[in-house]
Amino acid sequence: MVQPRRNGRRTALVGFFAVLTIGATAAFFWKDLASSFYLRHLRADPAFLLQMIDCEEHTPQKDAVNRFVQTPQGKRAVFDALVHDLPQDFNFGNQAILGVCKPAQPPCLTPVAAELWFSVKLGSNYQLGTRACQSRLLRTSQFLHRIVGSQFTTPRYPDLVFRVLPVSEAIDASGLHIRPEDIPRLTPVAIHVHPQR
Repeated sequence: MVQPRRNGRRTALVGFFAVLTIGATAAFFWKDLASSFYLRHLRADPAFLLQMIDCEEHTPQKDAVNRFVQTPQGKRAVFDALVHDLPQDFNFGNQAILGVCKPAQPPCLTPVAAELWFSVKLGSNYQLGTRACQSRLLRTSQFLHRIVGSQFTTPRYPDLVFRVLPVSEAIDASGLHIRPEDIPRLTPVAIHVHPQR
């Protein structure tokens, strides 16, 4: 009769240490586990990126976003978010360069918290300017440096190709007559837009 009690204690003790080990491991790796969960969610639904863009640094969500935007699917999600937030009536003309920057004057009570700077060739004329945009465009643009060198097309603008390049390369590739000092609050990355050839 003594033997079963000893086996019961041994089983309980082994079970206790197993639970303790699993709990300690989960506590130690909780950020990795949470980050993997969010990364799976992003892969399943890339539009979820827009909800996670504003996550604070050093969180599992931000880690998942940073890992996601390094993948081809994540790069595409960043581009789709940027195109989604471009003004509906924007005229790309024959060729354009686009960039995103903070506005010169902080907005007061408006949701506008970003400026789209652009240079557009319309026929033989060039237009250089800025345009107020929704704040999400600025938040999305923080990932542009992660997709430098990428080229995209989109059903929204089926005849255009969007290339993400360093600003100087975008200016050279476009042939537009722009000096870096003409671009307000120069951003390091720009989008060169041109017709499909």
